[in-house]
Amino acid sequence: MSVQEPRETNAALRRGIAAARAGELEAALDHYAEALALDPGHLAARANRASALLHLGRCEEAVEECDT
Repeated sequence: MSVQEPRETNAALRRGIAAARAGELEAALDHYAEALALDPGHLAARANRASALLHLGRCEEAVEECDT
């Protein structure tokens, strides 16, 4: 992982958190997915993605996200 990737990952995570706080959960999912594409082991991005899925009523997907 390059030095730039953690910054990009954290920036994507922050965008996801901001979108979720604004009630834009689908956009938040996109940002969390971006963070996870850069760092599949990023626990905060994975947990926040699972939370957004739960809030959207997509419980099975949320469970799968946690099992990944």
